[in-house]
Amino acid sequence: MMGSAGQIRQKKAVFIKEDLYNKHEKTIMCGLTKEEINKRQGMNVNKFMAYTSLINSATETWEGFDIDKSIVVEDFETAFEDWVDYITYEEEEIEGKTYPPFSIIRRKMPVTIPHTDGFGMMLDGKTTMIRLPFVKGLMGVVPFDTFIRQTKRKGKKWFKKNGFDYDSFGKVKDIYGKEYDILEDDIRFIFTKSQFKMWKYYTDWSQYKEYFKKYNCEACICNEEEEEIKDARINYQMIQTLSDAKDEELLKLATETNNEIMMSVDDRDTMLKTMGVDLKDKETKGTYLQQALRIYPELLADHFLRDTLKQNKASLVKQGRSGRLRIDGKYTFVCPDVYAFMEWLFLGIEEPQGLLNTGEVSCNLYANGIELDCLRSPHLSIEHSIQENVVNEETKKWYKSNSIYTSTRDMITKMLQLDCDGDRLLVVKDENLIRIAKRNVDRYNIVPLYYNMKKANAEILTNESLLNGLKNAYVGGNIGIDSNRISRCLNNMIPIHSHMTKEEYKLAMSENRKIMRCVKLLCMHNNFEIDYAKCLFSIEFDEDTDNMIKEYTKQKLPYFFKFAKDKKSSQIEPQNDSTMNRLVDIIANPKLTFKATNLGKYDYRMLMNNPDIEIDCNVIEKFEWLKRNKKRLMKEHRDGKYKEYYVDGLIRRKLCELGYNAKEVVDMLVKYCHEKKMPNKNILWNS
Repeated sequence: MMGSAGQIRQKKAVFIKEDLYNKHEKTIMCGLTKEEINKRQGMNVNKFMAYTSLINSATETWEGFDIDKSIVVEDFETAFEDWVDYITYEEEEIEGKTYPPFSIIRRKMPVTIPHTDGFGMMLDGKTTMIRLPFVKGLMGVVPFDTFIRQTKRKGKKWFKKNGFDYDSFGKVKDIYGKEYDILEDDIRFIFTKSQFKMWKYYTDWSQYKEYFKKYNCEACICNEEEEEIKDARINYQMIQTLSDAKDEELLKLATETNNEIMMSVDDRDTMLKTMGVDLKDKETKGTYLQQALRIYPELLADHFLRDTLKQNKASLVKQGRSGRLRIDGKYTFVCPDVYAFMEWLFLGIEEPQGLLNTGEVSCNLYANGIELDCLRSPHLSIEHSIQENVVNEETKKWYKSNSIYTSTRDMITKMLQLDCDGDRLLVVKDENLIRIAKRNVDRYNIVPLYYNMKKANAEILTNESLLNGLKNAYVGGNIGIDSNRISRCLNNMIPIHSHMTKEEYKLAMSENRKIMRCVKLLCMHNNFEIDYAKCLFSIEFDEDTDNMIKEYTKQKLPYFFKFAKDKKSSQIEPQNDSTMNRLVDIIANPKLTFKATNLGKYDYRMLMNNPDIEIDCNVIEKFEWLKRNKKRLMKEHRDGKYKEYYVDGLIRRKLCELGYNAKEVVDMLVKYCHEKKMPNKNILWNS
């Protein structure tokens, strides 16, 4: 029995037949057994199920990986003092004063940031997420061999002057105390302790490597960095926190989305792209329908494709009204300052400078010196981290991917609640959005939220304890509830505008600060719910706190959820003037008239080899029978995702068995479908 944290949250688990499990146990467990784990006082049962579930990840073999050229080192973390909103969930004494549960205290305190939580380094390939038995995370491409060689060339005098040991430089101890010479031992993969989930159950890394090879374990990759990172869409969570956005600012924010919608109804090339046809792309053939559209674009005016384009336009409008706006931004992996990591790992500098200062990030996708809004989903509070982008010769030398690299001297990690184990940030350079975000961050004096998360308890692993772990997890950890409650809160925010009197502004801000207090508490509660699947610990609000939150969450869902979550009118509040609800009216919804530029006139006979062909009723009867029974035929065929492809081929073969060649069958069906004005021609085109 196993279940990833995501599966457990969805009330799912994976069960393996006992005989099969016994046969493959050593491969699944990389040589470990539950008995061996229990000898070391067991472990948290739900974490055990999550870690064994790594084998279920959708992955490909990691070509070029050699486990004998890998090591595991300690995690790089630093601590520094900064301002946070510290939240208590139980009575707590702080600096001689006792605070009740659910107090929010603005305080400057030491904050430890684990920069390499889930992150490791490798010399070759692309930055990518990896999976091995009990090992997971993100591997960034970093030329650490070059760092060692270049630093070594500075000579003994430089080392002595700066207090470093020349002779031991380039040698690293792993988490078990064994020393490696990175260059001489040809180490190409450096994992960190946080990536190696079961490190305490092995005597050393050599034992893991021995088991890995002995039991034919595999190293795999998933979610590689793309060659070309396309522009992204923002979402409603990131927009609804900008409560004082002006109409003209929202209109500007929606410009690209509105242009896309307008082009979808009056530009032939955009319509073709909607159907997956790029006339500039000479390589991709595509489906039969796409090949036909390349030759005869006037086919767009067919009633079948008109309906498809109408649905596409409706989908674009719905996306816009739900906050899915096109924006000058990209989703990319987030990595720590790897130069600082190397300074710490190889030079032993406890608090390395790195290449980035407070308020700086580095992303090769954008120019040096511009401001970037860094966002992460789920985005629940006003979690807009505005950073200056630093790109120069030195950063390009060490930051080898298009990831966004964060400073070790900044609280962005805590502000966005991110890990570097494969998290992606939406990195936005839109000046309009950044201006709105900065104004809201300043207005509500936003700092990171901070609270102590509970550690999971260890248990002896038995069938009973595993089953109880699942049962307990299934009754808690509902992460969708808090997200919707936060949307209800933010829907109550009073928009701030320049026409307010001082008294109106004071009252509005007083109310909005109460709402933001509720949002902060719900953010904390949501993070405990996310972790519930692993640690089985949750918090319950006291009566006063619960009543305060209910004051802003007792209403129905915001109006825009009609588009964002397909809610019915009975489930939503009337439209008010919140940011997202005003955006609904700003998104264009033009009519589709099919007077697009260069669309031309459609004549279905252009699809035919012989427009004068006589239709054989036997062909039509067979076609109609196959059309009616296609779903049943697909159910009978077991070839997974290829079953529809197989059945389309079957339909083609069956129709060509009636004494006509393929061209004649096509001519009959084209004529029949168009004379009958058949609205859905999917089967005709697919077959």
